[in-house]
Amino acid sequence: MKLDREKVIVAAMALALVWYFKDLIPTWGESSVSPVVSRSAPLLSLNETVAIDNLEELIEIELPVSVALGPKDWGKDIFYDRSQIYNSWFKLTGISKMREGYKAFINGEILSEGDRIRGFTITRITSTRVTLKKNKNWLTLKLG
Repeated sequence: MKLDREKVIVAAMALALVWYFKDLIPTWGESSVSPVVSRSAPLLSLNETVAIDNLEELIEIELPVSVALGPKDWGKDIFYDRSQIYNSWFKLTGISKMREGYKAFINGEILSEGDRIRGFTITRITSTRVTLKKNKNWLTLKLG
């Protein structure tokens, strides 16, 4: 019984493959290569030699349509660089050195390392830049 089941499965697979590749299998009496004739190109025999002056007329080129997508069209694409969007969220107006470290003036607020603004955590403040982090996104605001 087991041998019969295997034979049925192999036969079904063979039939499926023949059906899938039926266009590639030549039938009796036909050649295996069918000629492809372009209606726009002139027919030439193998013995003819023709000088082609207007090659552009014989070749048809179809260029792909350009798809221009803006930031709103990308949605939640993980590969889209959002740094320009995030940079527009913040305005760094100054950095001041205090006894306990540097303070940054961002969007009119005085912030220090560890503070949060618009979902970002300030990780480092130096004399010329502020580094912010949100999940896997890093953002550096430069003074000036």
